[in-house]
Amino acid sequence: MTMPTYVFDQPQPSHSSAGRDAVQAGVGNPHRAMIKRFCLCALAALTAGAILAAIIALETAFYLRTLID
Repeated sequence: MTMPTYVFDQPQPSHSSAGRDAVQAGVGNPHRAMIKRFCLCALAALTAGAILAAIIALETAFYLRTLID
């Protein structure tokens, strides 16, 4: 019994130009994907830092309010 083999070198026909554009856009540059991943990680780290700073600022404000009263 033999297994069927498929050739993936042949381009698949596309029924619309939008589908063809989506397939070509997905191939992308690996360097661009690495930069995008780095930027998303940096954005997540900055967001976490901003949230932490906001929590510390709120705690300080409440603490100073109790000191003044």
